[in-house]
Amino acid sequence: MSGVPTPLKIGTIVSVALPTRDPRGVEIVGLHPAIVLAIISARLDLAWIIPVTTDRGYGWIDAHPNLYPRLPGGMGGLPHDSVALLDQLQAVDLARLKRAFGVVPAPMLVSIQKGLAKVLGCTITAKSK
Repeated sequence: MSGVPTPLKIGTIVSVALPTRDPRGVEIVGLHPAIVLAIISARLDLAWIIPVTTDRGYGWIDAHPNLYPRLPGGMGGLPHDSVALLDQLQAVDLARLKRAFGVVPAPMLVSIQKGLAKVLGCTITAKSK
């Protein structure tokens, strides 16, 4: 996990090597930025991540803004305007995380969490202090 801070902070944008699947499907593969949503170290050391891709202005982004939130270039260290792919949520081994770019601002992280909760049919409640 070279270049990735330890302990890893929720909301960090990291470069992650997403595996090829067999048979090949529509899942995103290859080296991509991703937003870390959780670190799970119970049975295995895994990170729940949301892959990110370059925003190319596709209609499906505007049609489903809760599913594909836009991240402007510069946010969290991203070099280009990008899109978080909430429909590609996945767990990956921490060894797949290559380097950290930065951290998304808290309001964007909350927006992504709310969008993901909506996709999963869950409700997010405020944490008690």
